[in-house]
Amino acid sequence: MAEITLRNVTKRYPDGTEAVRNFTLDIADGEFMIFVGPSGCGKSTALRMIAGQVVNDKPPRERDVAMVFQNYALYPHMTVRENIAFPLKLAKVDPATISEKVEDVARVLDLTQHLDRKPANLSGGQRQRVAMGRAIVREPKAFLMDEPLSNLDAQLRIQMRTEVSRLQDRLGATTVYVTHDQIEAMTLGDRVTVMRAGVIQQVDDPDTIYARPANLFVAGFMGSPPMNFLPARHEDGLLKTALGDIPLPGDLRTAVQEAKGSGKLIVGIRPEHLEDASLLQDRSGGVAFKVSVELIESLGSEVYIYFTVGEGRTDIAAAHVGPGTGIEELPRPTRPQMVARLEPNTTARRGGVAELRLDPRNLHLFDAESGKRIGA
Repeated sequence: MAEITLRNVTKRYPDGTEAVRNFTLDIADGEFMIFVGPSGCGKSTALRMIAGQVVNDKPPRERDVAMVFQNYALYPHMTVRENIAFPLKLAKVDPATISEKVEDVARVLDLTQHLDRKPANLSGGQRQRVAMGRAIVREPKAFLMDEPLSNLDAQLRIQMRTEVSRLQDRLGATTVYVTHDQIEAMTLGDRVTVMRAGVIQQVDDPDTIYARPANLFVAGFMGSPPMNFLPARHEDGLLKTALGDIPLPGDLRTAVQEAKGSGKLIVGIRPEHLEDASLLQDRSGGVAFKVSVELIESLGSEVYIYFTVGEGRTDIAAAHVGPGTGIEELPRPTRPQMVARLEPNTTARRGGVAELRLDPRNLHLFDAESGKRIGA
């Protein structure tokens, strides 16, 4: 297959807009790399620049990369067999080899029984598999996928995510996959590249990005429901927040004291790190808060409760951060609302008071001016 290397790549349009800026990235042979970020962040542009490579004198079919798009782009007058075979015919492969390769790809993608049907008679998921088959049959050095599952309904997207992952494992192909869906990013990739405004924010494996986000933007973008943010100040080992005082563990206290930032802090709390105190057998650890429950969403296996902190201002974290952190680009509530992800047997009720418990070791701390993470 292939390694992919980008060094200080920039894409600037005639009007001066920089879609991608100083993009440097190494993608290993056989790696499944995800580009994720909000709409307009430059991820699709970066993908298409990889497809262009430094082969300006070669037509796309000779560049030895295969792309799968959000739009299936199938030929409606051709059968599934003919659609999959088309790139091999362009390459003037002999008919016997074409037939063998098409049959092999159809078996991998469970399309054998549909080879003589036309795209109009296929479901959305089947059409997407045909589009992937047309890319796979070429046996290219790299697969480039630009939001290939965006047009599918929710259930089919989950099914296709599994199929894409299984297919990549089987082929061992170098794959670059663009998505705005952070769940796809977390579940599919070996590594994830988080982008904002054309600039790489963090590159790491999904677990590390979730557990140790590099900055406020990554922390707020990766996670569903998103991370809760609160402004805070540090006094004698305590974090002063709208929720109350939170004692800092030793390592975080040292990190705050040694930080060379602005001194203004934003504390981040993942929804799953707020627990229903009434369900805990041991209530001695952590810090407890009483909150007024405004809304409850029950998903069967878990319950989200929403509550407000502060005094009715708009998003209180956004009002305290520097202009370049990107937090204003994240979908934030219009009120200073927080969310907790609780067990389905929670005693919390809408309109009532719930006692939540937080282990301070699960806190995330960021410099309010730069947005950068404080501490490991």
